[in-house]
Amino acid sequence: MLVLVTENNLRESHKNERTSVKEHFENIALDYDKYKERNRYYYQSLKRLLNELVPDSDESTILEIGCGTGSLLDYLNPRRGVGTDISKNMIGIARKKHRHKKNLSFEVSEAENITIKEKFDFIILIDLIEHLGNPNSAISELRKVSKKETRIIISHANPIWEPILNLLEWLKLKMPEGPHNRITQKELEKILTKNNFKIIERGYRLLLPVNIPLLSNIINSTFYRLPLIKKSGLIQYEVIVKRDTIIT
Repeated sequence: MLVLVTENNLRESHKNERTSVKEHFENIALDYDKYKERNRYYYQSLKRLLNELVPDSDESTILEIGCGTGSLLDYLNPRRGVGTDISKNMIGIARKKHRHKKNLSFEVSEAENITIKEKFDFIILIDLIEHLGNPNSAISELRKVSKKETRIIISHANPIWEPILNLLEWLKLKMPEGPHNRITQKELEKILTKNNFKIIERGYRLLLPVNIPLLSNIINSTFYRLPLIKKSGLIQYEVIVKRDTIIT
């Protein structure tokens, strides 16, 4: 009985967290693209990273979970792209923004309960995992939409940056984060192992997240190759595959 009560409480807690996250992103949907434009150097860095990790994206099928208004998926311009988000307002804006893109579609969906029947070449989760009440369930769901050779790209903020990010948000210099829980690579790797995924690449990007002409590009293009400071980047990422995949 005690175990049952504990499991019920945990499920209720996850449900409440999803509700809080959904409400947050519904509320900021109209200003979402304005925040991204204000912090465009950060998002340009994400695009450069995706260019490295998703080669020949225009020939691939891509699923983006937590797509917001669909800008990154549109940038990758896949042969077939599907974006999902928990927020109806975000998806409404994405559909309107990209209504002329026949290769893109957008659906309201929870990461912890994927209903899509397709399988994709690439799956991307950008700044999403820290907003999940139950990351384990979300990672487990990825098996439904991934083939044996599917590459799954997860990016999230490096936890060591949390005090700085909180300060920037307090100063209204970044998008309001809403309910979140920063996850370490060790915690994520434990979840991946439990769900029979393995990391084939991991790394960091963006040590200087503001655009100082010449200086920012020089620092950000080199720091992650230096052992002593490479783990200080704001962007932390992992590329994962199913554990039985043979890497060639």
